[in-house]
Amino acid sequence: MAAALQGCTGLAVECGPEEGEMRLPSLREILFGWEVRGHLLRVCGFTPAHPYLWENLDGAMQEAGGLLGADPIIWRPDPRDAVLRRPWRALPRADRWLLRRASIAGGRPLDRFLSGRRAARNALQL
Repeated sequence: MAAALQGCTGLAVECGPEEGEMRLPSLREILFGWEVRGHLLRVCGFTPAHPYLWENLDGAMQEAGGLLGADPIIWRPDPRDAVLRRPWRALPRADRWLLRRASIAGGRPLDRFLSGRRAARNALQL
């Protein structure tokens, strides 16, 4: 999965010191707690979910044949973030700057300025 995630984002994905740990240093994010049970795969990350990481992880998993589960506590794609499913270098410079910011007080308040979310907000105002 690390190779697939690196392939779709173009970002370095490193295997961490703990088994099953994947690090994306440029985003300061870690995926951990990978658990496979039959046909189910479960993975954990920091909260709140990093929109670029999780959109692209979901895309990489779908390419591998995965389907989003029905568990009520799982991450769900946000349609406004669909534009993030592309290589890092293809994102607007402002989005890259915003996505590199760390969470603030357990939230990602600056993500509301991402181009996809801005465009959705502007469309609602028309």
